Amino acid sequence: MSARQAWEIYKKRSEFADMDFKFFQSKLSSLRSKWRKKKGIGVILEWDFSDAKKMLEEDFGTDKLPREEDEMSAKDAWTYYENQEARKGANYGLFSSKLKALRTKWQRRDAVDWRASSARLIILYDLERGTLSTDNDEEPAEELWEQVYSGLEEFEDVPFWQFEEKLKDHRRRHEESLDLSLQEDMILADDLEKHPTTTHNARGELKFYLTKAKQLLRQDVEKNNHKGLLPSEFQATRVEYHPFDKRKFRERIRQEVRFQKFCNYLEDKRKDKLAKAREEELKKKNNELKKKNNS
Repeated sequence: MSARQAWEIYKKRSEFADMDFKFFQSKLSSLRSKWRKKKGIGVILEWDFSDAKKMLEEDFGTDKLPREEDEMSAKDAWTYYENQEARKGANYGLFSSKLKALRTKWQRRDAVDWRASSARLIILYDLERGTLSTDNDEEPAEELWEQVYSGLEEFEDVPFWQFEEKLKDHRRRHEESLDLSLQEDMILADDLEKHPTTTHNARGELKFYLTKAKQLLRQDVEKNNHKGLLPSEFQATRVEYHPFDKRKFRERIRQEVRFQKFCNYLEDKRKDKLAKAREEELKKKNNELKKKNNS
């Protein structure tokens, strides 16, 4: 009995007065599905250990079952296995979903271990330093692949489909992180507007971090302009440095030098991590080639 036929019978009852056909149809379908599962009709409860799964994988591995959907659709495959003993206990929905999963797994057989790959580290770093846009339309994956990443040694074993998929995911995550940072900046800006900070501390001294001198000091230390000069001589090189106490400004120089050493340490650590990841990839690749040659 179809859902429409059932509806013609039940719609006349008072209990179904506030119900439309679509709602009735969905509930009837759900009820029938639960009943079939309870009775074990048309459903394999333990697919991983079933004869149907074993049959599909064997035929898939020997090319008896085409690996592409356009060569044999799920519907055609279902008909092809109609008289097979192993198919008993499986309904079409389960069969088609498992066949699709099997085909997807085969199409992705060339995927690299992305979590441990050096390619992943490069994309993350490029996003962090801003050389890689988070906009998929502004810099399409195809364009980036052809012009930049496909030529890098770290990406030689990465298939394009995986690069495209992971790039989209990393961009989304980075965009979410940027949005969160922007929200925090807006909250801080609103707080500062309501409670503006003073330019001088309780001792009447100018707050260094609020002045242009802070950025200028960073630039000078990056260029090593402080090298070979006494702190007092270096302080005399810019008018912006003059308002500050000589002893405290000397400590500012030391702080900036320590900060930049720490930044350099982090960069060296990143490079070491990338090099180790690449070394592990090559080692794994060589071991796989040895196994293949020995077999």
